[in-house]
Amino acid sequence: MTLRETFATFPRDLFAGTVVFLVAMPLRLGIANASGVEPFASLLSGIIGGLVVALLSGSHLSVSGPAAGLVVIVVDGIAKLGSFSPFLMAVMLAGVIQFGFSMLKAGRFAAYVPSSVIKGMLAAICLLLIIKQIPLAAGFANGGAHVAAQTPGTFDTPFGAMSLAACAVAVLSLAILAAWKTKAMRRFTLVRALPAPLAVVVLGIAITLALDFAAPGFAPPAEHRVLLPSLASLAALNAEFDWPDFGQLINPDVWRLAIMLAIVANLETLLSLEAVEQIDPKKRSAHPDREFKVQGIGNMMAGSRWPVVVHGALLLASVFALTA
Repeated sequence: MTLRETFATFPRDLFAGTVVFLVAMPLRLGIANASGVEPFASLLSGIIGGLVVALLSGSHLSVSGPAAGLVVIVVDGIAKLGSFSPFLMAVMLAGVIQFGFSMLKAGRFAAYVPSSVIKGMLAAICLLLIIKQIPLAAGFANGGAHVAAQTPGTFDTPFGAMSLAACAVAVLSLAILAAWKTKAMRRFTLVRALPAPLAVVVLGIAITLALDFAAPGFAPPAEHRVLLPSLASLAALNAEFDWPDFGQLINPDVWRLAIMLAIVANLETLLSLEAVEQIDPKKRSAHPDREFKVQGIGNMMAGSRWPVVVHGALLLASVFALTA
């Protein structure tokens, strides 16, 4: 693409990038919450995916970052390894393995993997995610049945205290997702301009802010929200960075998790490439080997000391954005 073509498409690219950011931000935070890790870790992975992987990738439309399909593996892996630092070691090794797959030209075997196998595996993972999120969507508050007697906007059920606000947000969100693509809704310019997930995010934020202002007792409880840490100083920012435990390099459990992460991540990459190619009007394709390589580089950076580069960039920005 020439410089002139770049400037010609910049307004549309800027709008598309903004929409992707607005949808990706809560998605990243949600994945972190579901994985049981700090939100900052998920955002850092998104930064690496957006700044590094996107520049090296051969795909014109793919967006890289934390993968929802790996949530179950992440949760189980951290539980078995005992802490986050050994898990980071596994992520770094997974990146090395993915890079090795690319060097061995393993992408040529992609044609022999039925798409139904990949989709079936990811569908099973998605079912586990849905099952895990149902209690939150239904509005069950932490603390048991006694919460209903103490908190406005909740009522007791045989399964625990249920939040009316959380139920309402979940029902309205599902209704928007179901109706957004219908012919009746597509008549409106706003509906055609905005994707359904962005509309759901805006709805959830708006309802939460309105309840916080007008009826705090009915607002979703703090334990059901994803909260970013307060970065009021450089020391607070530095404290959010975790490093891999290189002493776990000889731990067989770390290697087993790394191999599993690499295989599932590569399968997700293949499915994403196939899906993007199908919806792309120009049918532009990306070579699997190149994608394995750049995804491996991204995981090596996310799991190793390479984030110090991003760390430095954030520290530089914090000089202007944060108060002492």
